[in-house]
Amino acid sequence: MSSSSDSDDDRRKSKKDKKFHINSSGNPVNWDGENWHFYKKTMVVAFQKSLLEQIAIGNVNEDDTWSQDLKDEHTKKQAKIQMLIMGSLTTRLAQQLMDLNGSDMWAELCKIYEGKNNDATKAQKVYRLQGDLHRTHLRANGDVRAHLYTIFRIKNELAELGSPLSDLQMVVTLLRSLCDVSTTKVGSWNPREDQRVLLIRLQNAK
Repeated sequence: MSSSSDSDDDRRKSKKDKKFHINSSGNPVNWDGENWHFYKKTMVVAFQKSLLEQIAIGNVNEDDTWSQDLKDEHTKKQAKIQMLIMGSLTTRLAQQLMDLNGSDMWAELCKIYEGKNNDATKAQKVYRLQGDLHRTHLRANGDVRAHLYTIFRIKNELAELGSPLSDLQMVVTLLRSLCDVSTTKVGSWNPREDQRVLLIRLQNAK
């Protein structure tokens, strides 16, 4: 039986976002910015399936010499590309692109995730992870092990991005994430004493 005592972070994810996957129509869904190369390939296939690839990558643009029927058809195809892209992203990413047309959306994604804007992408991810870390709290009667796993997973991701937490920051983060819990599996605790003990254990673990 699953416990109702998961950390707030895990509960939010289970309610709001499913993992990135390919739906029954063969289109990618809920991409969150990870594994760009795989996502790009699935999107190219989706464009090809709908005969939209040349428009999506910017090889075909509206021409003033076209008839109104051709212009209308091009507008419909741009809208289809928009739908494919926005439907493939998490809400957070889709909102950043929603004011662009289809081919501009795709160009912006390629610009961000193919190395031309790595510093900005890294900073954005660090900011998101730091926010996740700050919002993660153990629920009353929560599963302490699952909660700690969430905290350390975020810590490791930040370290991989070049923004590691110091031992003291980690101790403060752990204690803060527990401070609102009145009844948990960790029992009663003294914040000042636990900070000292946790800091010693983290240093000895190195």
